[in-house]
Amino acid sequence: MDFHKKGWLRHYLYLRNNYALKKEYDRLMDREDHHEPEAILYELLQPTGLLYGHPANIPIYYKSFLRALRTEKMPAQDKMKIILTESFLNSGLISPRYQQISQRLDVADALLESAIFIGKFYKAVYPHASSSSSSGWFRRDKKGLELSEFLLNLRVEGEKSDKNLGGQFFKSSLLFLDVLYFGQWLHAFMMHEESERLIEKHQQDRLLIFKIILAAAYANRSIEAEEKQLLQNYLELAHFDKATHQSALDLLHDGLNISAIDFEEVKSPIMKRHLMELAILTVCADRIINEEEQLFLEKLQKKLNLDITTFQSSMVAVESFIVEYGQQIQIQDKDKIDQLGNHLLNRIAIMIQTQIPALKEEIVKQPELLKLLQKNQQEKLTSEDRNKIRKELFDAIKALPTFSAIGLPKTYLTFPNLMRVLPENLLSEPDSQ
Repeated sequence: MDFHKKGWLRHYLYLRNNYALKKEYDRLMDREDHHEPEAILYELLQPTGLLYGHPANIPIYYKSFLRALRTEKMPAQDKMKIILTESFLNSGLISPRYQQISQRLDVADALLESAIFIGKFYKAVYPHASSSSSSGWFRRDKKGLELSEFLLNLRVEGEKSDKNLGGQFFKSSLLFLDVLYFGQWLHAFMMHEESERLIEKHQQDRLLIFKIILAAAYANRSIEAEEKQLLQNYLELAHFDKATHQSALDLLHDGLNISAIDFEEVKSPIMKRHLMELAILTVCADRIINEEEQLFLEKLQKKLNLDITTFQSSMVAVESFIVEYGQQIQIQDKDKIDQLGNHLLNRIAIMIQTQIPALKEEIVKQPELLKLLQKNQQEKLTSEDRNKIRKELFDAIKALPTFSAIGLPKTYLTFPNLMRVLPENLLSEPDSQ
């Protein structure tokens, strides 16, 4: 299907129902009620790359539907449109609004309603993106699916090119925030005061993100050109109201220390992690993290009440993102990426060292991989054998709890680099049982 043709959203919903409605209904019926909607949403969002600023995987598990969409050669923008649409639909479906679904037709109605409400949500959350000029978001009176489609196009394609690191990552952080709030807002839509509270909190969280980026940029008491560009990019994308925008400009002029930021209202585990990763990205934007910046990140970790494992996992997630997609996001300094890559491999190796029994258990599940690793200790392997080890060992590492929730740099983890992170004593360690 053509995602640049008017009416693509309606056609997408039609195809989705045609290929996946029964399975979608079964998936909802199998959902464990004790799981919080936010935890379910994180499991759905994480593999997509939306949290890290790159359309890595389309969150659709119905092979016939994927074949119908011809996703194997799809451009990145079209992939992101599917990822964002699916993320909104999932955010809606897992909200309390649809807990009473009892038949397949209810799922189709819920999907249609959620899709229609995407446009209403954006008009409510970003009213200040509207303008009387020809560049205004809502310059024409669009409604229903037409409005949702128009705004999904605009959010993905952007009002101008943003291929740089700051543009992609911070734009993605706002898309993530939109999805996180959508299900809550959809459930509260008929309760005016509650929906207004959520809209205001969305803006407060957008400002909080700006404050953390700013504090991270000032961590070494000076702001670099790359960091200033990140902040300017974010301000353009955030669409604050006039008073909030002026407040952000004042903060940018005066600077900000982390001690002046209030984290009391940050309760969401996903939001805490996302804020941590935004800060890590900011200090990684211009150089390898220095001592002052490392101290800043450690202070932020404590203020967000994140455990050390989550903190290290977030470091790996952001460094992996930069190393894997450095060329695509126009980071031209190859030496910097190589240096960051070395830091990343050391970090992964340290994290694996604490999970040797679990990794060995994963390897034992793949007898051929175990045999090849043993063979590699005694003789030089063929290219075919090295490729097998690379694929199967990557999957084994990705299955570890520490790494299952983040996107490791698959293309960067070549056979030699995987051998660097693999513990030397792995095969000599006794079975975990």
